[in-house]
Amino acid sequence: MLSLDTNVLARYLLGDDVEQQKQANILISNNDCFVLTTVIIELAWVLKSQKINKAIIIQKLIELSRLPNIHLENIEVFKNAMRWAITGMDIADAIHLALSQSYKNLPMTTFDIVFIKKSQALDEVATCQNVSELINK
Repeated sequence: MLSLDTNVLARYLLGDDVEQQKQANILISNNDCFVLTTVIIELAWVLKSQKINKAIIIQKLIELSRLPNIHLENIEVFKNAMRWAITGMDIADAIHLALSQSYKNLPMTTFDIVFIKKSQALDEVATCQNVSELINK
């Protein structure tokens, strides 16, 4: 099994370098490939930096995860994060929250009010808490 770096997956999905895309296609098609959660976060950022619509990014990430020889570090974290990202949460925030939830249902502690509101809107255990409110208790 190979562990893939973000740039391999970016070339695979973007096709902005034809030769590297061809090599990435061959590599991914012919090997079992492990993808770290951190790579997914960075890949989402790379795709966003290319001005790709968030819905398309989510679609591409989900399609990638469904390839038979792609093995994600934590598929449940990924599924939760993509489900929450579809509802409007930032992809990286959704992954952070899903990881936090996967570890003893810890609430994510942040200054990001938008993140807090989006987490509270979820019909889930996962939530965020405001640093200022914790300090001022």
